[in-house]
Amino acid sequence: MTPEDELLNLIASQRREVAEHPGWQAGSERILTLLQTATKLRQFERTNLGQELPPWETVLGLLIIWHHEFPATAGSLSEQHAYELVLAAAMFARLDGLELSSRVNAYRVRKRKRAFVLTHRWNPALEVADAILEKKTVPPRIPGLTDIEREWLAAKDPASREFPPLEVLHAAAARARDTIELWREHQPEGALPRSFSLGQGLTVGDAIDVLAGLMGFADLCIDVADSQKRSETTLITFSTTSFSSLLAKLAPSCERTQVDNVIERIIYTRGRSPHNSPIVRIGEKILVCPPLISARLIDPIVLRSAGYDPSRFGPIGRELGGLATRWAEWLRQVPDVLVAERVKVVTPEGRQAGDLDVLAIDPKRKQAVCLEIKWPVDAWSLNEVMKIEDWATKASIQLAQVREKLSCHAAAAKTPNNWPDLSDFAWTWAVGIPRQLAMRPLPEADVHTTSLRYLMAMQPPTSLADVVNALRTPDLPREGEHFAIERITITLDRAEIHVDVLGISSSAPWTPHA
Repeated sequence: MTPEDELLNLIASQRREVAEHPGWQAGSERILTLLQTATKLRQFERTNLGQELPPWETVLGLLIIWHHEFPATAGSLSEQHAYELVLAAAMFARLDGLELSSRVNAYRVRKRKRAFVLTHRWNPALEVADAILEKKTVPPRIPGLTDIEREWLAAKDPASREFPPLEVLHAAAARARDTIELWREHQPEGALPRSFSLGQGLTVGDAIDVLAGLMGFADLCIDVADSQKRSETTLITFSTTSFSSLLAKLAPSCERTQVDNVIERIIYTRGRSPHNSPIVRIGEKILVCPPLISARLIDPIVLRSAGYDPSRFGPIGRELGGLATRWAEWLRQVPDVLVAERVKVVTPEGRQAGDLDVLAIDPKRKQAVCLEIKWPVDAWSLNEVMKIEDWATKASIQLAQVREKLSCHAAAAKTPNNWPDLSDFAWTWAVGIPRQLAMRPLPEADVHTTSLRYLMAMQPPTSLADVVNALRTPDLPREGEHFAIERITITLDRAEIHVDVLGISSSAPWTPHA
């Protein structure tokens, strides 16, 4: 048995222990006890340590997933069992990522007695580059609490469970809406327009208005918990009707049916992600978990929540495909470059054999760049990151097939009439993803990957040769200058796991150069 197999078996045995835990022999109310226990531990760390050690959003999300995975019975969940399950979720907040990374060969795994040692197999500089570029999208000034919110918080009796007045909630919703729009404006590759249709009479703008009410309310809950050193307000329960009524009041521009539509999309069910569907239904009640609700995730929330229904997501997927025009717009800024989109590739008999999403040429230097564009939903979790990696892999195979047809003259590209013959041009082939650099090596030789965010972060290219250079030999952060590889240890009952993690320097700025 290989060390990789031994590690996967170890994680599988830990997972079986979670599945067999006696805490699951309780009724559906157990999820409230689990999340209450987790938020108390979270608040304890924030208060006493000034930081949050585990990735608490992941812990809370795992508890929601497990609750829906294991059948409920009857009775209550004891405090001890709840505590044990929360600690197990904290452990799996790391183990889940290690398991997935091991399955896709992202780590080299070695065994030393009872210890596993995991080192990066892929180039970690790509992950660091994505992290640095993501950090640059954070708005410099996120709106703080409004005066009316601060006054209400200052006057609130710590012993009171009083609900915020409607005027305070309206102020919080308006602030959240401004925050959402700021996040969207700071996405260099652009955000979905408010008019973008999500199906069933719902647009991105409608969803933003409804979610702003939820996010503003969630922010108030967190602020109460932090200012009064209490965890109770990090979980709020409503009846389904009162929850819908509240959001309808906070989004007066939306019809009640639109509000209910948004709520239906963000209620967690098996197969969904708690980060995109952060509302839990318990019988006739709605449970809101504020730490899971973030303005930064607005576009992924509205898109992934729509994508849970394939019939609903079909037209949305086609509209996302249309965003490839942003690549063409960027390339048209390069001097001496001609750009065409959706260039048909046809056989000598006139049958379509594929297409070239974006084709850019420099007639003077006889260079051509062909991009196969994919526009998946932005990834939050490692599982979503790997799905985008799969998109890139499939796109590279698709692009290589078209390239082969062109090279053996089994098909020809229908370029614009005023373009020159491209048969003696030097071609560069690449897959384009909006926000993520692909870490996993592609199966096709001489097919590269890049992200629009990466290219837009460079100094404006002076020629197509700069773009070719960025695709073939991208400028990446350097170990020892921009990041360091550090090691952490995860201690289990029967083994230790030593895994390399990345520490990013805050004192050495990095920007990609062509």
